[in-house]
Amino acid sequence: MGQHDPDLGYLPQKQVIYNKLLPYKDSIETEILDQLADIKENLARAVLLRDIRPGCIHWVAKLSRFVKLYGMCFSKEDHILLVKLMYELSVTLNQEFWVMAKFAQMLTILLKKKELLAPDELVLEWRPLYELYNSLFYNSYNTIGMLMLPSRTRRAASRLLSRKKGETSNAEGVVESMIRVCRPYFSPGSTSEILEEVRPMMCPFDMTMQRAMVYLELFLPTSLKPEQAECGWRLWKDELLGIWNACHNSNFWFWENSLFWLFSRLAWLNIGYVEWEEHLPMIFTKVLRSFRLPVSYKKAQVGKGDGLSQFASAMFIVANLGSGSKTQEHLERLFKSLESYYHPSNSGPWTRHLHEFLNKLTLLFIRRLHRERYKKPSWEIEVPPQKKLTEEEITAFVCCVQAPTMLAMFSHTGTHEAGIVFHRLSLLRPEIIIPPLLEQLYSSLETTTEPHRLTASLECVVCVARALVKGGKHYPEGQRHVIPLLLQTLPGIDPNDIKKCMVTFQFIYTLVTLVPFVDCSAAVEDYPDLTEVEQQVCLQTAGFEDFVLQFMDRCFALIENSTLEQITQLDRETEKMNREENMLEMGLSSTFSAILTQAHPQIYQAALQRLQTFIKGKMIEIHVAGKFAANMCRSAVKVNPPEALKVFVPGVCRLLLALTANEEVQNEEHLDDELLFNLLLLSELVRCSGCHLIKYVPQITHVLTQTLHLKSREGYQLAGSVLGYLLKYLGITIPKEYRSMPHEWDVSFTDSLPIKHWGEAGDIHNLGLTWMVPGEVEEAAMTTLVRTFLTPELILLRQVAKGEKEVSREVLQQSLAITLDILLGAGVALPHWDEEPIKLVDMAVKKDAYQFIIRKRNLCVTLDSEHFPSNVRKAAADVILELVDRLLSMGSDDTKSLCRAINIFHGLIFFHGISKDDFDARWKSFQFIKDALANKLARNKQHIRSLLVERAVLHQENRMLENSVLHLTATHNTIMSRLLRLSVSQYSEVSDIVTEAKGVDEEWEVFWEALLAYSRIQTHAGKPQVVARLPPFFRRLGTPRENALDGGTNIDSEEMEAFNKKWGIMACISLAHFPQSSGHAEGAVKAAKWILRGNTGVAGSLYLLLGRQNKSLMVRRDWESLNLVWPALIASKHSEKPSIIKLMNALSDAVYYYMELFAIYHQIPTCVVKAAEALLQSGIPKVKDSVVSAAAVNSACDQLAKRGTSNHELYKSLVSKIVKLIGSGTLHWRTQNMALNLLGCLIRPDVTFPADGVRAFTSGLVHDNIRIRETSIFYTPWILKNQKQKHKKIKIDPYCVDGSHSYPDKAVPGDNRPDNKWMQYDSSKKITNEEQWEETRFVEKTYYGWYTWPKSLLVYAPPSQQPLLDRKREELTSEECVVYDFFMSQDNVDRLVSFLSLEENKDRDGFNTRRFWMFKGLFRNFGDTFLPMFQSHLERLVGETQKSSQRCATEIITGMIRGSKHWTFAKHQALWEILKPILQVGMARVTIETLEDWGTCMATASADRDPNRLAPLMELLMDDPLRANEGAFNGSSRLYMLMGGLGQQEWRVAELSQRLLEYLRPSLSHPYKSIRDRMGSVLTGIFMYDLVLPGGVTSRYPSCSDFIDYILPQLATLIQESGSVMTYDCDSENVKCGPAIPLSQDVLSLPQPNGTVFSERIVPPMMGLASSPLSGNDNISKVLSCVHKGGASQLPLMGPLVNHLAGLEPSNLLAGQGNKGNLRVTAKMKLRGNCDISSDVICEPVNLIPSDSVIDVKDNIHDHLKNPVNGFFEVDGERKTTERLMNTVCRWLVGQMGRCYNGVTPEIYRFLPHLCQLESVDNNPELRGNCVATLAVISQALVLPSRIPALMEAIMQVAQSSWWRARAAVLSLLQVAVFTNMFTILSNEKATQQVQELVVVLLSDVRLEVQQMASTVLSGLIHCKFIQAEDKLLDEFTSKLQNGREQKRRRKEPLNPQQVLELHAGVLGLCAYVSAFPYDVPDMLPQVLVTLSEHLNDPHPIPATIKKALSNFRRTHHDNWRDHKQKFTEDQLVVLTDLLLSPSYYA
Repeated sequence: MGQHDPDLGYLPQKQVIYNKLLPYKDSIETEILDQLADIKENLARAVLLRDIRPGCIHWVAKLSRFVKLYGMCFSKEDHILLVKLMYELSVTLNQEFWVMAKFAQMLTILLKKKELLAPDELVLEWRPLYELYNSLFYNSYNTIGMLMLPSRTRRAASRLLSRKKGETSNAEGVVESMIRVCRPYFSPGSTSEILEEVRPMMCPFDMTMQRAMVYLELFLPTSLKPEQAECGWRLWKDELLGIWNACHNSNFWFWENSLFWLFSRLAWLNIGYVEWEEHLPMIFTKVLRSFRLPVSYKKAQVGKGDGLSQFASAMFIVANLGSGSKTQEHLERLFKSLESYYHPSNSGPWTRHLHEFLNKLTLLFIRRLHRERYKKPSWEIEVPPQKKLTEEEITAFVCCVQAPTMLAMFSHTGTHEAGIVFHRLSLLRPEIIIPPLLEQLYSSLETTTEPHRLTASLECVVCVARALVKGGKHYPEGQRHVIPLLLQTLPGIDPNDIKKCMVTFQFIYTLVTLVPFVDCSAAVEDYPDLTEVEQQVCLQTAGFEDFVLQFMDRCFALIENSTLEQITQLDRETEKMNREENMLEMGLSSTFSAILTQAHPQIYQAALQRLQTFIKGKMIEIHVAGKFAANMCRSAVKVNPPEALKVFVPGVCRLLLALTANEEVQNEEHLDDELLFNLLLLSELVRCSGCHLIKYVPQITHVLTQTLHLKSREGYQLAGSVLGYLLKYLGITIPKEYRSMPHEWDVSFTDSLPIKHWGEAGDIHNLGLTWMVPGEVEEAAMTTLVRTFLTPELILLRQVAKGEKEVSREVLQQSLAITLDILLGAGVALPHWDEEPIKLVDMAVKKDAYQFIIRKRNLCVTLDSEHFPSNVRKAAADVILELVDRLLSMGSDDTKSLCRAINIFHGLIFFHGISKDDFDARWKSFQFIKDALANKLARNKQHIRSLLVERAVLHQENRMLENSVLHLTATHNTIMSRLLRLSVSQYSEVSDIVTEAKGVDEEWEVFWEALLAYSRIQTHAGKPQVVARLPPFFRRLGTPRENALDGGTNIDSEEMEAFNKKWGIMACISLAHFPQSSGHAEGAVKAAKWILRGNTGVAGSLYLLLGRQNKSLMVRRDWESLNLVWPALIASKHSEKPSIIKLMNALSDAVYYYMELFAIYHQIPTCVVKAAEALLQSGIPKVKDSVVSAAAVNSACDQLAKRGTSNHELYKSLVSKIVKLIGSGTLHWRTQNMALNLLGCLIRPDVTFPADGVRAFTSGLVHDNIRIRETSIFYTPWILKNQKQKHKKIKIDPYCVDGSHSYPDKAVPGDNRPDNKWMQYDSSKKITNEEQWEETRFVEKTYYGWYTWPKSLLVYAPPSQQPLLDRKREELTSEECVVYDFFMSQDNVDRLVSFLSLEENKDRDGFNTRRFWMFKGLFRNFGDTFLPMFQSHLERLVGETQKSSQRCATEIITGMIRGSKHWTFAKHQALWEILKPILQVGMARVTIETLEDWGTCMATASADRDPNRLAPLMELLMDDPLRANEGAFNGSSRLYMLMGGLGQQEWRVAELSQRLLEYLRPSLSHPYKSIRDRMGSVLTGIFMYDLVLPGGVTSRYPSCSDFIDYILPQLATLIQESGSVMTYDCDSENVKCGPAIPLSQDVLSLPQPNGTVFSERIVPPMMGLASSPLSGNDNISKVLSCVHKGGASQLPLMGPLVNHLAGLEPSNLLAGQGNKGNLRVTAKMKLRGNCDISSDVICEPVNLIPSDSVIDVKDNIHDHLKNPVNGFFEVDGERKTTERLMNTVCRWLVGQMGRCYNGVTPEIYRFLPHLCQLESVDNNPELRGNCVATLAVISQALVLPSRIPALMEAIMQVAQSSWWRARAAVLSLLQVAVFTNMFTILSNEKATQQVQELVVVLLSDVRLEVQQMASTVLSGLIHCKFIQAEDKLLDEFTSKLQNGREQKRRRKEPLNPQQVLELHAGVLGLCAYVSAFPYDVPDMLPQVLVTLSEHLNDPHPIPATIKKALSNFRRTHHDNWRDHKQKFTEDQLVVLTDLLLSPSYYA
């Protein structure tokens, strides 16, 4: 517990510690008490007096400011009361969103530090937050956009409204943040209440599942005490995990991510209390998949991957580390798997996810360790001691993360992220992290050919700099690297490589900031107990001075190379510095300043002398190099002002006086570089504390006297800078120094050894901060300077303003520039003028006018001239106002003077010593440096001292900025008027063309400056009175008396008269605007035309209205303002110039995209009032007036009611004004459309939209202009929603509807329960009469009842209890009558339909949701009243083939069906009597263009409707969709529409799905591809609901397993038995064969006991072909006879083949003997046309058959193949049918596995043999493509642990296939499946062993392709650590090779094929090891390479395999070979060099 603060009188919750560092800290406590008392009193009183806006909003802003300046500096009692008040204000419903957002943000701030308030001290209810969230984001009004919330989905349509990068307006984010900070304070019982509320929404097939998961993630509390777990997480953890596993398909990540966030939060907040071990494999598998890696089957990427957040994943992993968990083991394997993807050469979309994961993982690890070891104890759950991280676990984590980070650091996008990770890891284990980084840096410094490697290394070492320099017990060696690194990095300051130069500056700056530059070499003798490292470091510090001087020399070289003269002028467009030069300037100045700050005075003196030597006598151009040099001088002056000023200022002043003594110099327009450079130098030299400048002020004043009025523009601007900076630094309060050590330099080494303070954190409680505070002397000097230089300028400007003196434009600009410099320089000492504030708005409480203390003694500079007021700001304001009036009245086009005047206005109002932009930039820079050097492990402000000092300075400046917010006074008002006048002014556009072209940019410059200044004032004023001032400034010109002389606009025309009358134009225009005019009339005519045609003046007005983003005047939250602005904008006539049209569109867009729904009536609940009363009566500090009288409260309530009434009248008035303007008939169509848009934004859910407004939109529905029609259609649904009658709902008990009264103890999800059967579709219980219709309880929401029922189920009452729909006209309201009259007119309906059925844009026209909403609203509000009006149109439209006609019909039909929800049975039946024939015609006439529209029609009509209500539609869709008399397209289309209707019913139409499946069974092998593809999708929809959740029931829907049992036997004919091979399994021309082997092994690569591959259950025996195994000694005749066993009649080809080959001996055939005349005889036989079941007979080489015999063989085979008698037939119908069935199955499987929640079920794996065999078929591209796609989905599918045995069984079965392509395919599948399911497979020991054995066995396969694929798979398994005992496996491969060599050596004869095969398998195994390590060299790899080299002369194909492996090794290890070769011995390197390098041709 903290201690009671005696000054405050209470214990503050949390203070801003930096207040203790301010020079006036003793006065802060009084300020705090005054502020807090004011806030409490006025905030509470504002609520009690019902002044929410603006009173309460105003004081909430002051509370936010209080927290920013003082922290939570109030008592716990006040804290709780403030939280409760903000909570009640936030959850108040039906208030303006922006108001609620202000309260929500304040509540978030108050609860952000959750350790300050325990749940025992504060309880907040969850339900009000839930209701608020629901009312905002799941509201029917929000669905159609009526709520107009600020949301990221409402993007700007206009470029003029584009938001800045990173700026968002996210309504959800504000509310969700508030809910999250309130969640820890929900009551313990809230968990069960939330679950009870959300469980009914948990239907996986409905989109509400996402909503339910969002609710659970947002609201479920997870920080309850461990003893409260039974009423907390134990209620839902297992249940939700069961759902998560059951619905594991990755395509449903849109809600899975929310659920996983909940799990991660639970794990994080309850470390050690929740067991997750059994779920780790599945979670790590999902984490691996979430990176979206490019791992796919044959490049067929499937889906987008899991949507798990990287932050949530890292949170879960870190929470489970330690305490014996396998999390660390899984994490290591995860990073090993990802290693190659972290490599910089493998970049892609996944790179960002991988880097983010590293970042979040280390961030959260640091947070956890901080929580366990450093965080102060609080109410939050502590980690149990036995679960805390140990030192060994920390080390393991660091080593695990280090490897991928070392790779990521060289990525072009990951260096920054890697640096952040290294910084965090260095806090944990610097001794592990820093040495490799230093090694990389040192090696990078040795070469100049890898600049990116160097910059990346520098950036990463910068991030670990603090751990490096600090040394300490963990890494004491770090300090001795500092000085060598500083010296070695100096060559990086290279003007030719800007990036390297900047990184070098950053590196040096960071190290220097941490290290004081003190020569400690003498300390070796004073400290005998120094360690060896410390002694070495002390001796190294003698090189500090040498480093500083070398650094300066490098900088001088940089300056000399950067002079503007060095750069060709053609290369530059301006003399200003470019971006790179600006960066160099910043880097150079900040680094040199840091060096001098940290330098001992002796080193500083040496540096100063070197700097003086360089600067003295230099003539440097001032734009680039001169600025660099001047900045170095400024750095020297800033660090040690007395010494530096003494060295530079006198000499510079003398030189300047000498150079300007000549009068000719005063009048020169271009001064020489020496004079300009010295002026620039002086302007930088005066930027130091004022107390040191005082003695030089007279000299500087003398210089200013001679230079301020130089004719040269550059000269007087630099002189003005000198004066401005001099005044500024005389008046500001700054620290004396910024050193990293708190004590002075003269402290002896015995008291403090500097090297022990390297990287040391500053002690914020003993910072030793000294402030340089200006006193009377500085104030007097400032006063003298201001009076000396400002008074003459003001006199001159006043004379010009009064016309007493004529001066040139240049002199005027010079005078204004000097004035501006003085006002900005002395701004800190210029008090504001003292005038009576203008009351802008009525408030029930006072406005805050508090002025913060910014110094002990306030500075005040005044004038003493009799001509001006003593207040400088007031005097300057008066003069500039007069001057602006003069310039405008003269029509001057001196835009530069006007811009300077605008800048002066801005400075006078807003500048008080500190610029907001400068402050923001410094704050951003400070935050960057702080984050880079922060110790977030220990925290507690463990920042270095210089950062703490800088933070104190920023705090001081922040207080100064808060003082700049003032009241609006009369002078402010006058300035604002001038700015407004400037912003809509025009100048020289009507002069000659040359002048106009030249002045365009200048004119716009003036305009934007004025607009910027005006908009800022308007933002601060922010009241309706500002808007009220707009119309007078729209009056630009007078009324002329003569007509136009040029035949243009008639000045006496109605157009002009209307213009004059509207704007009240009375005054006449000055001819000065038009210098070329010869007469008054001509000038007036041109001016009038200028306005009428919308030129610059109007554009300026429009830009003022547009404003900036959501600050536009068009969206002011004030009805009075909108009543002024909107009608005025509509009524004004604008030109058709593109720029004006663009602006008008932008204004309309601004209203739609930024207009928020603001209130008409306001209500304040009683709970809010009670919370305010409690705050008003709270303790210390006591409020001054704690009593609010009842009379005052009653009066306030009356005023609130009156304000609501007034607002409503203003609302109706605004609608009326816009309607009148629309109805006037004088508006251009574009303006009318804009008016309709504005009018539409006034349609609200809380008040009735007036009838006049309704009429404007109904008439617009049939307007001739398409844009007006579109706008009217857009807003008509809002009107109908506004007029919707409230329908009655009744409460029912769902368990009693079916007569049963059984209530389950827990949720039983599923559709097969008695209590939900009554709401499912049942064709046997069709409703046939009105009585049944009334009795039926229709449940429209499809998600109700599947999981469980809500506590209170509300359904709509029967139609007889609902409001009447078919009312007579006299029963309607006036607003409804307008709609009724319009649609009862047949002409209107005819015209409307004709328009709606027009084709607008053929490519983009589609089902229009707005039109559907309109028709739905019509038939919902008026019943069947309008049905006859549309019937004939529908009958006509559906019969037409045009897309637009059918689209229009679908929109009307959908609206009718959805709008008939509350119709009576008779009306419902009548509707379907009309719609049935219409739909039948439409479905028959559907076209390819309208198919999507009809599908949308059926789906939308069926959505959110009870299927029993839509029984006619369901039966219509089910009526024989595949009709024989219609074509394939119609059948496919009907199925598409059918699934659209059934799909929206989700789980409630099981009967229809059963019927549909039975209907489709005979057609599954349909001959048309389009129907087969569609049936695949239909089957997916049917089986999607075959899902069983844990504890659930089996579905009524068809079973997927049963369907597979039905399908598989029909597919058996596609797979041939093991004794034959398909034609496409071996290509005689292109086949790749390994060594000759016994034929028996070509039949079975993995023999089973029974000698078969596929069991008879899968593939029935065909034609009795034998499959007995053969030995290598069998005669070829026996081989052929085995194949020919079935008889000659079946295989007639074999007879001639036997005759030709019978005499061949197997010894010659198989031994590989022969000469060069090799021959391969491949016998192929075709059975049933394309069905090939032959086996390859490969004879290689064969030298026993002469060439003529070969020809005979070929001819004989050819003859037999072509002989129909011998079996050459086309593919029969049965096989074709089976192939088509397989295509349908593939299409279904792809959809089933991609769309269904349960993914790949075990039954699906039974298709694997078929898919692997058919995926390489050549004669059916469709089948091949479908099989590949299916295998791709299977390979990438997530496999549950329970399904792994089924997967492995299927894979093992295919791996034993006789077809090599199938074996290769299953290896490819295995590779992807293992990687994407690594952790779940590894959790199954048997499966892991099976994978390894399978891959190793297939290394010995007879096919080379299979062997190579097996080697590739093995390499991947080794790489990702899948194989556990890899050393044992390596020994096996090595021993194989040794045995082979020994056999070869003993026999001294060639190896037989089997031995070659085994030897090749061993080589492939070793090559897999080589490939498994592409970026490193493990210890065993050198010997592996040597072993491989010994087999380069072995038989083919071993040498090729080895060479390929070595080539890949060289390629992947080339970049880092310098490091990798260290792992090899000299002998190994010699061998490897011989292998990798080809011999020289000349050797």
